[in-house]
Amino acid sequence: MTGPVLVVELPRALSQAALSRLHVLLLSSSTCCEDHGGATFDVSVPGGALGIRSGEGPRPFLVGVGDSVLGTADDGEMHVAGLIGFVPTHSITVSAMFNDAVDHTATALLTAAVLDAVGEGVAWAELRYGQESSVAGFEGVIATEPAMAYGSAGFLRAWAAQPAFRLVK
Repeated sequence: MTGPVLVVELPRALSQAALSRLHVLLLSSSTCCEDHGGATFDVSVPGGALGIRSGEGPRPFLVGVGDSVLGTADDGEMHVAGLIGFVPTHSITVSAMFNDAVDHTATALLTAAVLDAVGEGVAWAELRYGQESSVAGFEGVIATEPAMAYGSAGFLRAWAAQPAFRLVK
């Protein structure tokens, strides 16, 4: 993996209905979707399916459902819970396979669509040093801390719409 990564933290395992909605999203928005046992998906998503106007072809992603990324240590669980309102137990990771500018925007917009599809969770994104104040006022921001922002699908869409948007890889 060489591209940007975003993570959606979840308060519980995905229900079968939410997992089904995720699967439908990935199938309907991609030109190719390989399901590796219902928890990991290789997808190729055309920019147009995400509202991106780009002359480039479909962008490859790995989307994985698993245990929480942030809530692995007791202190970390409580710290994150204080910021996002729940102790994360599971997560969905959206990883771009390339690192072009379009891949950063596509990662944010695909992650926003994932949040909409599953109906719960909070995305977290690493920030460049000092960037907290520039994203703090965006719609859907739940919390910021040094080098980190937590938010909704609306936050990811608002941030991705900014000139020179770029995720920390």
